Amino acid sequence: MPVFNTEPLSHTTCSFEEQYLALRAKENWLSTDDEVKALPVVSANHPHYKEWKIRARSANRLMQYLRQKKRPLRILETGCGNGWLSNQLALIPENTVTGADINTTELQQAKRVFGDRHNLVFTEGDIRQGLFKKSRYDIVVFAASIQYFSWFGEIIHAALELTVDRGEVHIMDSPFYAASERKRAAQRSASYFTKQGFPEMNQYYFHQVAEDLEQFNYRKLYDPHVWHRKLIPAWVNGTKNPFPWICIRNQ
Repeated sequence: MPVFNTEPLSHTTCSFEEQYLALRAKENWLSTDDEVKALPVVSANHPHYKEWKIRARSANRLMQYLRQKKRPLRILETGCGNGWLSNQLALIPENTVTGADINTTELQQAKRVFGDRHNLVFTEGDIRQGLFKKSRYDIVVFAASIQYFSWFGEIIHAALELTVDRGEVHIMDSPFYAASERKRAAQRSASYFTKQGFPEMNQYYFHQVAEDLEQFNYRKLYDPHVWHRKLIPAWVNGTKNPFPWICIRNQ
């Protein structure tokens, strides 16, 4: 596993990837190859054990949903990082899965760890730059990644253009804000990045607004704010997922 510098970086000399990896290293989010291979399962003393419990539950929900379609699916995960979720989706035997990211370091790790799976490939690139224009997918997934894309409408339209008729875009494990909350959320993020020593990261982190969903044919497959979920004690469901699961359909 490479060692990452966790000292503050200047955006004038360092790329997004370098800043992102350095921050994630400081936050203890980066994993060794052996750890990535086991994800989303982590030890109980892992610094992000609760977060990985949430992500494991999200992954299980998505896999159950996809299995219910009872047909082979072509799936694209954009912003796949180290590829752990793409690998989980490829466990459904007849699926073919592509993981895409602009982060070369994590993509190399994904290829090392999961490169022997016949129905899974990893590709470097941004879906807005035409790399996938000749491909069509049944499902496009953004998992804990939509906050790193500016102009929500642009990235979703780009994703929908890659789907088949009535294909779906799924957004999971990412925050959405009311328009009235966006400014305060951005201030909190800026304060956090500055405290961590990476103020430049603020230019790469975007606060998506729930109202922007209205331009699309969408539904929430999971809503953390539904009243009956609030009545279920934390010990029943484990750590509650605070993020919605949103499905946008290509009409």
